[in-house]
Amino acid sequence: MNILSLCYWRMCYSNCSLLCVKNPEYKNKTLLNQTLQGSVNNILKYKNLQTSASGSPRNTIGINVKRYYHENLPQIVIRRAWSSTPQIFYRKPNDFGNAASRPQTRLGYKPKSLEDFDLLYKMTKDKFISKKLPKDVNPCGVFANNELDLEEVDVYGFDYDYTLACYKPNLHDLLYNLGRDRLIKRFKYPENISQLEYIPGFAVRGLHYDIEKGLLLKLDSFLQIQLGSVYRGLTKIPDVEVLKLYKNRILPIAYVEGQSKNYQPNAKAKMVQLADLFSVPEMCLLCNVAEYFEKNHIDYNPEILFHDIKASVQSCHPVMHEIVMKDVGEYIERNSMLPAYFQKLVNAGKKLFLVTNSPFAFVNRGMTLLAGEKWREYFDVIIVKARKPKFFTDESRPIRLYDEKTNSNVWDRVSRLDKGKIYYEVKW
Repeated sequence: MNILSLCYWRMCYSNCSLLCVKNPEYKNKTLLNQTLQGSVNNILKYKNLQTSASGSPRNTIGINVKRYYHENLPQIVIRRAWSSTPQIFYRKPNDFGNAASRPQTRLGYKPKSLEDFDLLYKMTKDKFISKKLPKDVNPCGVFANNELDLEEVDVYGFDYDYTLACYKPNLHDLLYNLGRDRLIKRFKYPENISQLEYIPGFAVRGLHYDIEKGLLLKLDSFLQIQLGSVYRGLTKIPDVEVLKLYKNRILPIAYVEGQSKNYQPNAKAKMVQLADLFSVPEMCLLCNVAEYFEKNHIDYNPEILFHDIKASVQSCHPVMHEIVMKDVGEYIERNSMLPAYFQKLVNAGKKLFLVTNSPFAFVNRGMTLLAGEKWREYFDVIIVKARKPKFFTDESRPIRLYDEKTNSNVWDRVSRLDKGKIYYEVKW
């Protein structure tokens, strides 16, 4: 008999009597034990698990009672006769039925403001940090819900950007500044925008941006808007206004998804997601410029602003590549364990491949820093400029062979992928 089953019985059979320790007749410990034993018997009748008076048979629960106080509410601990470990805490009946009579959270009241939720988060975090792990548990271990035998995995695939190559924070500043300058020079945006600086930590990967409404927001896995996380520019939007704009907290999947089931563009989709870390400085620039327009009462179209900034930042990637290649150590974190990891996989008979959207020269410079001059020997297949995610969905675009000496493609048909060669995908 465990906590879950007792709680289940309590919810299903509300007519089962529970103890109220404030009742004067329970001051007698013997009477209290007997009454509690009877209450458990009433519960167990519904599961055909009767306890006996002796407390010794297989399905018998021996009861010891102690009084506990938590947030000024009396509780009783039920213990098994063969174990000193508490199994469940019982409170008086009113504490179960009346929501107002028990504390809603660790705060002692229902949180209403963001400050309340921040405090609740900190209290919960501190509680779990204070818990001590058993001595035989590795605090650096990784635990998964599903069991996976890596011996059965024969092929390991890697991306380059933010997978093998972990960039330092100054890369975001670089990409932001390049995009901002391009926005002014190419699209003739106001010169005062040059004073808008990158804000580290403002946007994170996984957020959504509503192109039509010009809002940055957070959605959960059920496409439900997380109130308190909606911004226009750098200004938080009140919950009332958010509900007025969207009519409902849960958004239709057609409004959010950028592609339909057959991977074709969905005309009704009005949202994009920050799917990679390169999009973080882009979104920060977008919110900075929108905030500038709002504060200076400049009329603008959110969709046009989005596409202008997206074009500006993405067109700066070749420039960013050139700057990083001149001093890769300034922008890429070194990882001395990477070559040993690759070698371990190779020695185990695994096949390795690398598929990245970045050009070969850029990848080669970074991988040389990370894994040495002979980094290509670890990989069975290397594909650059893959244009993911379309690389995985488009069927009509062929793969071409890259010639390092001439820095161009080879016209031969590619019918197989060989080790030691560099491939890239055709851009129509």
